[in-house]
Amino acid sequence: MHQCEDALRRARGAQEAGDAVRMGVSLMSPGRFTLDRWPRMSAMEPDLRLELVAVGSLYDERASVMGRLGQEVDVIQTSFSTLRWEGQCNLLPLFDAPFYLNVPRTNPLAGRDAVGLSDLMGQRVRILRHAHDDMDRLREALMANEGVHVADVEAFDIELFNDSMEKGNCVLTTGAWSGVHPGFVGVPLRWTPAPCYLVYPLQPKPQVRRFVDALARCVG
Repeated sequence: MHQCEDALRRARGAQEAGDAVRMGVSLMSPGRFTLDRWPRMSAMEPDLRLELVAVGSLYDERASVMGRLGQEVDVIQTSFSTLRWEGQCNLLPLFDAPFYLNVPRTNPLAGRDAVGLSDLMGQRVRILRHAHDDMDRLREALMANEGVHVADVEAFDIELFNDSMEKGNCVLTTGAWSGVHPGFVGVPLRWTPAPCYLVYPLQPKPQVRRFVDALARCVG
């Protein structure tokens, strides 16, 4: 009887431990930092399984998975907007991502090693408002400069880059967002880097909690 109870207990534990952690990824949120650390995390927690789930725009209020973490996906690596997502998720700080001004290859700024705000005079810069808190602060600084034309955009996707290239506009990005379109050059912007996080539910499942703890040990 004791042997049967032990076997049942082990089976239940294995079933719980074997539940996959579903990580949302996309072209704009590839999660490379987290995925690069998965081999170490898996060695720490060999029973954990990781599944990648394709997600659309995190900034589309109607379709974003950010407000329902734990349903379709469990974790996402991204920057954070207080105005969009405050109180909806937990955050594990991962790294600081530099800002880039993505400019068409024909733009004179494309040959620079780096640019400052004063170099953007006469440029039309497209910015996703409330992409994250630090980008909002940078947007306010650019809007205070009358020589820079700031154009807010509603979505951050390949179509934004296609349209910007056709019109000769620049696109402000951070981290993995830079370099996604071959028609643009990502030029570092002299501005304070923005933090990037692993975002996970307020009440994570046991396997998600273990995933987060293992990643935290790899980061620390």
